[in-house]
Amino acid sequence: MAHENSPIECDLRVRDGTELKLGGKGVRVLFTPGHTEDSICLYNGKEVFTGDTLFVGTIGRFEKERAEAMYTSLHEVILKLPPSTLMYPGHDYGEVPWRTLGEERAANPFLMTRDFRSFLSLFS
Repeated sequence: MAHENSPIECDLRVRDGTELKLGGKGVRVLFTPGHTEDSICLYNGKEVFTGDTLFVGTIGRFEKERAEAMYTSLHEVILKLPPSTLMYPGHDYGEVPWRTLGEERAANPFLMTRDFRSFLSLFS
């Protein structure tokens, strides 16, 4: 499975909002470009699987030209989910393997930024 913008070969192409059935549960695809131009997260209503977009205490690496996309994915997509949502990164777990988005918002400097300019200032 991969986002429709992905250059990789796959069996299933998805886009933002695609609903997938896994067992008896549904998972919604969230298009979160930034780490790569085709990054996605998966949200099931209680948990979000963030892959390489968001880690505990930090964020995924990205090319400078994708900084605005990363900021938007974090602040306008992931942080729009309920604060009680459990966040599970793909790897690089930091202090703990998961947190709620509310906890992560209060502890992660990249999520505490109020605007794109302050987000960029963390990289200089």
